[in-house]
Amino acid sequence: GDLGNVQAADGIAKISITDEMISLTGEHSIIGRTMVIHADQDDLGKGGHELSKAT
Repeated sequence: GDLGNVQAADGIAKISITDEMISLTGEHSIIGRTMVIHADQDDLGKGGHELSKAT
C-alpha cells in the first residue's frame, strides 16, 4: 500500500502515521517490513505512467 509522502530534512525523516490497518502486532504487523524513500514526491497513483499505481 501507499502511505503517501514522507519529507526528510538533511537525511532525517520524522513521521507519524495513524492507520486502521497497520499495526506493530498481529496479521497486519509492519515489523520486519521495509519503507522505501525516494528523492521525488510520490504521484499517489495519479501520474498516468504505467508504473504509477504499481510503485
